[in-house]
Amino acid sequence: MTSDRPTDDRSIAVELLGERELAQSWEYDAQILWSGEATTATRLQRIVLRLSWVDYQYWALDGSVPPSRIAEAVLTLISKHPQRFAGVEIIDASTARRRIPNADAAIRAILAGE
Repeated sequence: MTSDRPTDDRSIAVELLGERELAQSWEYDAQILWSGEATTATRLQRIVLRLSWVDYQYWALDGSVPPSRIAEAVLTLISKHPQRFAGVEIIDASTARRRIPNADAAIRAILAGE
């Protein structure tokens, strides 16, 4: 079970490093740079994010948003919930929808620049 309690980790940056097209999905090599509020230490987390065509169509609606932008939005949301994704190395974008309440609205807000 995961906790909603805050951690001393906060995201400094998310970055997509590479993209692969797979059968009915895309796969992104990415990284999240974390900084601890209690210390000056930083930590780099590598992650593989899979984005299915179904999830892409759900979030992009009209297809005008590139898949990489959806992947960035999902990673940005993940980066705001470090406890829910601690130690995760490979994740499907739909997992964010199951682990984070109101994830769909949050991802759409990130895409809208809010």
